Amino acid sequence: MDLDDPKIIAACEKLGWPGLRPLQKEVMGPIFEGRNLVAVLPTSAGKSGIYQVPALAREGLVVVVSPLIALMIDQVDRLKKHGIKAASLNSMNTAAEKKQTLLDLKEGSLKLLYISPERLEHLDPSIFNGNPVQMWAVDEAHCISEWGHDFRPSYTRLGKAIRKFNPSQIIALTATANARVIAEIAQVLGINDCVFKTYSPDRPNITYMAVGRRVSLTAMVERAGSPCIVYGSTRKSVELAAAELQRGGFNAEFYHAKMNKKKRGEVQRQFLDGEIDVVTATCAFGMGIDHSSIRGVVHLEMPTSLEAYTQEAGRAGRDGKPSLALCRSTFETLKKANGISLLSWPTPHMIDEVWKRMEPLFESDGCDTGMRNRIHMTNEKIAQKIDFHPITVGSAIRFLQRGGSIRKTSYQEKLVRVKINESVALSLRGKKEVAVIDALLDYENHLHVVAGSVSFFKEVIGLDKTYAERLESKGALEVTWADRVQMLERKRTGAAYFDRERATELRKRSVDRVQSAAGFLSTPTCRRQYLLDYFGTFEGSSVEECCDRCVISDRKSVA
Repeated sequence: MDLDDPKIIAACEKLGWPGLRPLQKEVMGPIFEGRNLVAVLPTSAGKSGIYQVPALAREGLVVVVSPLIALMIDQVDRLKKHGIKAASLNSMNTAAEKKQTLLDLKEGSLKLLYISPERLEHLDPSIFNGNPVQMWAVDEAHCISEWGHDFRPSYTRLGKAIRKFNPSQIIALTATANARVIAEIAQVLGINDCVFKTYSPDRPNITYMAVGRRVSLTAMVERAGSPCIVYGSTRKSVELAAAELQRGGFNAEFYHAKMNKKKRGEVQRQFLDGEIDVVTATCAFGMGIDHSSIRGVVHLEMPTSLEAYTQEAGRAGRDGKPSLALCRSTFETLKKANGISLLSWPTPHMIDEVWKRMEPLFESDGCDTGMRNRIHMTNEKIAQKIDFHPITVGSAIRFLQRGGSIRKTSYQEKLVRVKINESVALSLRGKKEVAVIDALLDYENHLHVVAGSVSFFKEVIGLDKTYAERLESKGALEVTWADRVQMLERKRTGAAYFDRERATELRKRSVDRVQSAAGFLSTPTCRRQYLLDYFGTFEGSSVEECCDRCVISDRKSVA
């Protein structure tokens, strides 16, 4: 399809754009030729449009694999405002929303569906009712490498999850990936024959600065200008930061995942509409947010990887005007992160030692399970018995699982027990209350009890812990929350079986990421060029206000 085709022009108009941006045109060429693609584009290049335009210009559905619920919600809401049929499948869906999405999928009326890799893994191909899926798009594809080996293993199985749908086309997009990560993305997705499009991550309108720990937050935000995003690593830190800025006279609010959906949406709306000047937030805020006039991004502490830092700093100045990325020099935080990396990614020798010390637990029937070769206890309990750090034990068990030494059977299917007090429950009249109670009644047994995992109640019933406590306070439910337990079954005896080269590689990779982040703070040379060298052999643009290591004319001080 020619990029000047009326259907493409109409798609841009539908999205409210005057046309395609230069990099979008270059990347979309192979897409409309039907090729698989891995593309690395700088922040602000318009990555979402690369799969949204084909969704509108061609027949069939585009499925977008997305890492964060907040990002899905923002994208879907924005598309709906333009009259585009889009939906997401995530744990924040109400029972009614999920039902409508499934109906739309069967009818073939959706143009874009957003889903997490975890949900995709368990999605049945029959959900599409034979309707065509024209393309699978993996957004923020660097998560395959950055998250897949640790707390979101579904990312490492993403290619397999997509392949069960017999995909006709797969594309992967990100703003932060070096040559190693690009190769890993293609390998995991099984598209090594794809087109690779890699562009410099250089953002010449952003000035990079690092300041001492004692510089006040108000001084940093004052220097950065507004609108401004302040990033912190914990919920507590961003709440305290918002309070500090409010005391300093700034119109600031905080944003993090533990806030309820309505409050998060309100903070985001107020920021986009200019009612709030500063948002203090954890990393989820800003991903995919189309707020081109952000003047500054402030980091309370340096992120533990340059991938994360570049993503977050790159949310400044998407309109091309001068902007500032300002970060505290928090070497103590990075030192702690390096220590956690060493615990999280044990050496082969450490894994061997964990296995050696665990074997007597299997011989003694573990935690009174009455079954030889099985252990029934948490990682924390195992760590206590074998005198190892729980983080190391958990990581070692993952390697031993993959190597076939251990089989892990989770008991998460019986983590929550909900008893319905029908006389009260059926008297509730709120829209969400009725939807949740109706969903529970569909699954209750003869004792009016529903049992299942936390994810089952969130994704199928639409009931999270906060809302369950609310209904419990009204007397409609009695909720019992069980401890998270696991069953480990020994499949081999003797030497531990696991991928020793992989263990060594992942440990080095994790430590190198943290050290590269520390290097950005300590480099005596240009910070912009340091970032470009990390992501590839890119030359930075010749700009006067580059970073605080270079000569900056008429520079204001925050010290």
